[in-house]
Amino acid sequence: MIEEKFVDLYARNSGLRDKLVAERDVVLTYALRALLDAGVMDHLAFKGGTCLRKLIFGSAGRFSEDLDFTLDSDRSDDDVLTDLAEVFNSEHHGITFTFDKYYKTDDDTSFGGDVHYEHAWNDAGHFRLQVSLRERPTLPVVARSMKEQAYFSHLEFELFDVRVLEGRAPDAIRTRDVLAYVEHLRTERGNGDAAVQRHVVILRSFYRAMVAMGQLEPAGNPLAWFPRIKAPQRKLPRVLSVKEIRRLLVAPAADSVLGLRDRAMLHLLYGTGIRAAECASLREMDVDLHEKTVRVQGKGGRERTLPLNDTVVAALETYQKVRGQGAPTAPFFWTRQRRRLSRFVVYERVRRAARHARIQGDVSPHRLRHTFASHLVRAGVGLVTLRDLLGHRLITSTQLYLHVTAHDLREAAERHPIARLAHTVARLLPDVTLPLQRSPTAFRPRYG
Repeated sequence: MIEEKFVDLYARNSGLRDKLVAERDVVLTYALRALLDAGVMDHLAFKGGTCLRKLIFGSAGRFSEDLDFTLDSDRSDDDVLTDLAEVFNSEHHGITFTFDKYYKTDDDTSFGGDVHYEHAWNDAGHFRLQVSLRERPTLPVVARSMKEQAYFSHLEFELFDVRVLEGRAPDAIRTRDVLAYVEHLRTERGNGDAAVQRHVVILRSFYRAMVAMGQLEPAGNPLAWFPRIKAPQRKLPRVLSVKEIRRLLVAPAADSVLGLRDRAMLHLLYGTGIRAAECASLREMDVDLHEKTVRVQGKGGRERTLPLNDTVVAALETYQKVRGQGAPTAPFFWTRQRRRLSRFVVYERVRRAARHARIQGDVSPHRLRHTFASHLVRAGVGLVTLRDLLGHRLITSTQLYLHVTAHDLREAAERHPIARLAHTVARLLPDVTLPLQRSPTAFRPRYG
């Protein structure tokens, strides 16, 4: 692994404040090299946001924290998953990788896992790896060289090419091609309006970036006048009641370290509304129980500091005492092997606690996040404050929770005495017309 000072310089030159984001980008280059050396890249085609940054945008692209591939061979997904586990359960150029909590989706459309890594100056890094099986490449796969980056000269190996899908050049795409793609999403993949709109938004953002960086003339943007697809109104997921939350928080056993860990984790998820990935990536130095704050790093590397109430602090203190003090950079929530929890473990532990509490429906960390936000809105917390607590970049994402108060207003209107009076009159006097009330069977004159 290259020295810390070179990564620090790379981070500053890239306009980043967080060195660890730049460090992860460097580690992903080592990960690609490890896959290439092991021959696993012969069966994969690189894709996704990280691929765009490394092969098209370079330093102008947005940093990402994962590796996305599509399977490009007749080799079974189980064999490829085994190959990935072998590559990322070993050491490469001073980086020790650990392939943790691999998964396969129920519909057999993708598989992958969490990869944890450590090296001389970071012992708690991680990224996600995913291989898509949804559609095997129909385009030819070619090897392309990566865009030159400042840290390349400090690598312990020579530059290499990466296998990617050979698609049409961005300036060769026309509006009719986008329309054909939208039709493909609807008919071949069965996507609804919301899913299709997400694809269109991604394409629109991509071409705006191409124009902004001078890689494409404004007249060549096929999405410039492309109509917006109206997505259905977002519905607020079902949130847990206060009684259900109380049962959930005490569901894990209080006589074991893992039980106290799960209790502390549930208190933190509901008490702060943080995401599962943010919870799993917490370090010891991120949790300040004396100041009653927790520092989390959200999407896009945006960092925020959240307050903790006394109940959450008590749960965290209890867990910290029984499991012992850790190093500042050590994970706050440990496994039995004293390793960092993965996002999938957080989901599994929440679901397990919900089953023990006998709560109906699928209970997940994201549902606890919705519950946290909904309960705050009902308590009178403003949207701006809620946006900052949830870590939303735009307040339009937070406006979803306005439906909570609207629903409460409708229920209050139904409970008004006049509403009950109208129902009572209609039931007791079905054939009586009140003053100023027109009978449904009243005579209506006809004209013409």
